[in-house]
Amino acid sequence: MEPIKLPPEAASQLRAIQEFRYLCDENGMVIGRFMPWAQPFDVRKLEPPYSEEEIEQAKRRTVWYSTAEVLAHLENLGCGESNPPVNLFGVSPCAALHS
Repeated sequence: MEPIKLPPEAASQLRAIQEFRYLCDENGMVIGRFMPWAQPFDVRKLEPPYSEEEIEQAKRRTVWYSTAEVLAHLENLGCGESNPPVNLFGVSPCAALHS
């Protein structure tokens, strides 16, 4: 794969991005995706956010729901098959830029 050289202004804009973004043309149509280059890190330095004891306590006091119960709850909230969430393939993620 041959790299694409960007003009300095475009390269500067992309360097400032810290997360995944869609790249759009002037009409708001998606032409690609951009994921900034992540610097490798040492996973041994990462600390889990919760201790084993906290996890066990949460497991003992947490209420668990079946898939059917979750789907019924979502349907009651208006998020079921009769009112599906926005389909990103049917709506341009860049549309907000032009509203």
